[in-house]
Amino acid sequence: MTRVHAIGLHHTIPDERFSHCAFTGKLQRFPLVSPYPVTTYTNGPKACGRVSIFSAAQLRKHYGAKLFTHTTVGNNLDVAHQNAFYDRVLAKMASRVKPGDIIAHVYEPLARFVAAFPQAIHVETGIGYASAPAGCYRIFESESWRAWHMGRHSLTNGGGGGTFPHYPELECTAVVPNYYDTAQWPRGDGGPYLLFVGRMTSEKGIEIVEHCARAFPEIAFKVVSGEPRSDRLTAPNIQWLGNVSSRGELAALYGGAACTLAPSRFWEPFGGVAVESLLTGTPVVCPDYAAFVETVAHPDDGIRCMTWGDYELALRLVLDPDEGWASLAGRETRRARAQARYGLKPARVMYRAAFEHFERLHKAGVRP
Repeated sequence: MTRVHAIGLHHTIPDERFSHCAFTGKLQRFPLVSPYPVTTYTNGPKACGRVSIFSAAQLRKHYGAKLFTHTTVGNNLDVAHQNAFYDRVLAKMASRVKPGDIIAHVYEPLARFVAAFPQAIHVETGIGYASAPAGCYRIFESESWRAWHMGRHSLTNGGGGGTFPHYPELECTAVVPNYYDTAQWPRGDGGPYLLFVGRMTSEKGIEIVEHCARAFPEIAFKVVSGEPRSDRLTAPNIQWLGNVSSRGELAALYGGAACTLAPSRFWEPFGGVAVESLLTGTPVVCPDYAAFVETVAHPDDGIRCMTWGDYELALRLVLDPDEGWASLAGRETRRARAQARYGLKPARVMYRAAFEHFERLHKAGVRP
């Protein structure tokens, strides 16, 4: 029987304390959507299906107060600890991986694992990064993200459909959106504030948040972030909440908002904030590009924008009681639509199709 070996994250533990880290959440839920049994190599206590790499005490000693905050960005720069983690994972895998097993590269694709286990089927199951080594099949989080990468590399090679070195051919890829345990995201009834969840960077659009907060001084803007408050958020109606590590508390914040503002200026591979909001029934105001075009149905799920003026108009419409955005029926419909697309059941079907596809390619000798 095929077994999946999922490489964990060196700087987190797959539990609720790290629910604000999207990769950790995917790793935590991955055994629920995999069509094959999963062995996860990760930090934290040893458990059924889980091989412990570093204990929680060892992580606390190493990271100190940073452990529960800068999970994805800051701690990713800790190369020494990262290498020590992967060295231990390789050692633990040595006696467990069998020919034909699948190695899931959840956080980042790693050439050292492809080289160490050439008879395994290597799949990057996270986002679909351009840094994947040769021999690693790819699962993208959205068709938008796959099309951007494939088109970019094809055009670089003269528009003839060729690929960059170490970049997989199209048939060696699949698309599986991010997935959620929808029971953890109950429908909310809405409320009198607007919500922003994300990093304090221009690529996440914090300047647009500041602009909108000043355009609507009578409305509270609640901001959730694991990073320190930016000095570019100065509007008096911005309520800084900092890091929210409890998924239940975060779901309540989404559900209690009139809408979620997700003004990313980055070509988002998926944009989980928008989908998390929709899972509680709360509409989303977001860009009209990247994965948002797939995840936020305009205008049923929210309003997609291009200019700062578009964001102002969108918020006026969402906050206007005559437009009907606050209705419970509308919230329930949005939530049901998100559940049908991003729940565990549809993800399980898509992962089965993707894994069986890659197994057929691997057996036929087709390698990316």
